[in-house]
Amino acid sequence: MREQMATLKEIAEKAGVSVMTVSNVVNGNYSKVSQKTAERVKKIIDELNYEPNLFARSLSAKRSHIIAIILPAWRKTRENLLSDPYNQEMVGLLEANLNKSDYYMMMRSFNKYTEVLSFFKNWNIDGAIMFYPSFRDEEMRAILDGGVPTVVIDRKFEKFPSLTVDLDDYKSGYIAAKCFLRYGHRELAFVGPFFPPATKTDYLNGAAIPSRTSSTVIMDRMNGFIDGLKEYGVHLREENIIAGDTTFEAGIETGKMLAMIQENRPTGIFATMDIQAIGIIEGLKRHGLSVPGDISVIGCDDWIGCQFCDPKLTTVAQDFKEKASKVVDLLLKAIDNPVLKGERITLGVELVERNSVRRI
Repeated sequence: MREQMATLKEIAEKAGVSVMTVSNVVNGNYSKVSQKTAERVKKIIDELNYEPNLFARSLSAKRSHIIAIILPAWRKTRENLLSDPYNQEMVGLLEANLNKSDYYMMMRSFNKYTEVLSFFKNWNIDGAIMFYPSFRDEEMRAILDGGVPTVVIDRKFEKFPSLTVDLDDYKSGYIAAKCFLRYGHRELAFVGPFFPPATKTDYLNGAAIPSRTSSTVIMDRMNGFIDGLKEYGVHLREENIIAGDTTFEAGIETGKMLAMIQENRPTGIFATMDIQAIGIIEGLKRHGLSVPGDISVIGCDDWIGCQFCDPKLTTVAQDFKEKASKVVDLLLKAIDNPVLKGERITLGVELVERNSVRRI
């Protein structure tokens, strides 16, 4: 501690300011220091290669500078949540943005909302970022009222204020439908992670049944797809609304199942995630069908793997970099302004055409 204070004194003497002024600059309390003085002090800090003590800094600023990334563990195993391409991309970009703002990242998975509440209670974190939670509204309200500024990704709430960043998922399904129609397709299928799997009686005239999934993302994409088809008088057959997990392996199984259909087999498939779509392509090919020769496929997200599969995948793209930046900006805004309870940012999507859709 003595060595730390001596270094602060050295910086203060060289800058011609008080130790308190240097401490304010080190701890980011710029409201108490003029911009000119702060810049002079920061320049001297860099010259002297000063490294502040993080623990002391946290005590002084009453902040830990730690942000929790909270991921859902829907499956029974939590072996590797980063095997999910979406999680990989977003976690990496969020860390880069947090790093720029001098924050550290802590990652944790969850199954129950009580796990999140316990985590908030027992760890000194400045804020949290939750990935697409599937909790009921009353459970999410308890989490968002838990005293930790929290931004939710890919889930919107109508009954209470929340800080959210999501996509125009309805448009994702809509423009996928329009792409298929433009290429002459009329017999189409939608594949999404419905839990539990949907049955024929769960759908009436192609209408979405919200009780079959707590994911607003999936429901919005399906409803956009259905409505896009309806504009041209095309209806999504109930047997073509297919339950499939968003993994490569599950996609292969879905592809095998589709390949075995003999009558009214879909000529086009819209999958709600790229890795799932690539698995479907693999499953179709293993059973002797070609893509897009026999069946066309469109994915969602524009994961980097879309450019390397065969054929290269046509997909509805989101801007991962913009999304991560918006999430971090909104969270830091909420940390600095605790009264901020509700703000929603919805980002756009666009179709990226490659080689997995053919004209018929």
